[in-house]
Amino acid sequence: MNLKKQILSYSGVNIINASVPFLLLPILTEYLSPSDYGILSLVQLLMALTFPIVLNAQSLITIEYSNLSFNKFQRLVSSILFFAFAGFIVLELGFYLLSDYIYEYFFLPDRLLLFIPVFLLFQVIPMLIPFVFQAKKQPFNFGKFKISLTIFNIGLSLFFVTYLNYGWEGRLWGIVGSFALFNLIGLYMLKKIDLLSFAIDRDSIMQVFRYGIPLIPHAIAAVLISGSSRFFLADILGVKEVGVFAVSFQVASSIFIIMSSINLAWSPHLFERLNKTPTMDIKLKLIKQTYQIMLFMIIVVLVFLLFSQFIFDFLIDESYHSGLLLSRILAIGFLFQGFYFMFTNYIFYSKKTKYLSFITLFSSIIVVLSNLYFINLIGILGAAYALVISYMVLCLLTAYFANKLVPMPWFLVFKK
Repeated sequence: MNLKKQILSYSGVNIINASVPFLLLPILTEYLSPSDYGILSLVQLLMALTFPIVLNAQSLITIEYSNLSFNKFQRLVSSILFFAFAGFIVLELGFYLLSDYIYEYFFLPDRLLLFIPVFLLFQVIPMLIPFVFQAKKQPFNFGKFKISLTIFNIGLSLFFVTYLNYGWEGRLWGIVGSFALFNLIGLYMLKKIDLLSFAIDRDSIMQVFRYGIPLIPHAIAAVLISGSSRFFLADILGVKEVGVFAVSFQVASSIFIIMSSINLAWSPHLFERLNKTPTMDIKLKLIKQTYQIMLFMIIVVLVFLLFSQFIFDFLIDESYHSGLLLSRILAIGFLFQGFYFMFTNYIFYSKKTKYLSFITLFSSIIVVLSNLYFINLIGILGAAYALVISYMVLCLLTAYFANKLVPMPWFLVFKK
């Protein structure tokens, strides 16, 4: 399957996959008040912030699939799972020791706190399986697994929220229940393709350690960039504004779905070409393709800006309509994130992931300072401007370091 067909396949899968929870928005915004949605958003933010401690080296699967023998690849997968379980133990201990602070900032009921690491452990295998299919260039199996998980996730959520009237906790239990089931399905699938061997060696363990550990601050900082606004909104303006922001963010994140779909198809193609020591002509072709993808990303954002009014009018409850302008500003931020994807692959390829940690940590400081300034100055819109600024900084820094680590003819292409 050529690159264009892969991009269309992954985009189709991700759009279908994303459309189901997106279409759930009218129901959630009807059954949950902005305050309830705000609490749900903060709990999901806690899970996103801590998940990198459990799983952090999954992208090695895509990078190394075309570079390792099957036995070595088998050990690599087993080593990633070993580190995931070790991360779960660390996280459980951390939650126990820091429980008072977590209750204060995340509005989480105490009965749920120590279950969160378990919920995250359930997500490891379902998150890992798509990377295996991506590395093997099997978008159909990739899509079948992800879409099935999403449909079950939404079905359970609807049951808990609408039928049992569990409120925001119903949405949480829908997520947990679906991942618990697909954790078992994923284990069976790994066993079937002979990747659940528990065979590890020192080299594989050290490879995962060197690659994954520096990515933990990178991944946490990346979540802070997109999610820290909710802390400041809750503290400065209240949980209700967090709910409005979260819905607007989810609407605008339809942009992210397309950007990440493109990258799912592009990154294995790029890694495969780079692994073969490309000539200058191949490098120029890669850069031309990159610029074509970035132009397409701009068109996607322009289309979103045209149709965002329609989305809010027909899909979102009126109590959230004040977030229309917010979603349009956030879409610009997601455009910079799409550009960031095009550059960050080179840093992943170089395996010098400490640079990504520096970049995202610096960008997270920018977003924190921007949130403090802009939210106090102009209210909820300030959170959107802060995110745009931080993603722009993230993109520019990543482009700079990517070219330092893996030099490419980014400007020479215009002279050809």
